[in-house]
Amino acid sequence: MPALWTPHHDIRAPARCISPFHFSAGRFRLRSARATPGGGVHGQRPGRPAAPTPIPGACAPSGARPSYKRMNHSAPTRDRLIEAARTIFADKGYEAASVREITASASANLGAITYHFGSKQGLYDAVLASLLDPLARAVGLGQPVSADAKGSALDRIDGMVAAMFAHLAAHPDLQLLVLQHVVTRQALPGPMYDRLAAMVGRLSAEIATGQAEGSIRAGDPVLMAVSVMAQPMYFGLVSRLAPDRLSVYGGAPPPPTAISAHAREFTRSGLAAGTEEGNG
Repeated sequence: MPALWTPHHDIRAPARCISPFHFSAGRFRLRSARATPGGGVHGQRPGRPAAPTPIPGACAPSGARPSYKRMNHSAPTRDRLIEAARTIFADKGYEAASVREITASASANLGAITYHFGSKQGLYDAVLASLLDPLARAVGLGQPVSADAKGSALDRIDGMVAAMFAHLAAHPDLQLLVLQHVVTRQALPGPMYDRLAAMVGRLSAEIATGQAEGSIRAGDPVLMAVSVMAQPMYFGLVSRLAPDRLSVYGGAPPPPTAISAHAREFTRSGLAAGTEEGNG
């Protein structure tokens, strides 16, 4: 009877899979096919080559693997990549951070960054968005500025400064990412520039509202807004890079809550009407 080869299977298949080769008395033998009266193989049409007959219960051929798209299309993988990249970018900078190191840290394959973000730059932009978008929401970006809003302009600005301190304390990598661009004199990436500019715009609008209602002293609202934002950014950098400088007498630095309370009071006093000299 003619022998019929069955599809070759992955040699790494689990032990429960049935191999196309069967052992008998220490020799290989092939699964046989039943011949037909016409000289062909049972079930085969004359003139056509025999089709491989799968062995019942055997594993799928080695080529039948999950597609690349299905393997990588998972939200946890994307989140792990952002989390790993955030730390590595902050520690090493964009140029020194390697795709291989990021994917290894995230337990992802090398193609995952391209699949989820398009490129290393796309991943970097996603990291910035993951840090800046929550901050933008916390300070009320997208909400209208109105003199009729709850509380005074000074109260709302105080709330924004408190939100900045809380966010930077929870995400200290953000200050390092900003500092890298300052030190290397590189232009801020689009996502970072857009969000920081929007926060300055929001603060300056609140300051202008406070000036109109008489609770905030005269002065350039934009310069005053940048001065307000500098408080949490600078304290955040010093707290991470040189915490001993926050204590005059060389003792333990004050806790983050004390630093936030000090800066907020300092900001409120500096903005309050009646504190300016001349035109501020």
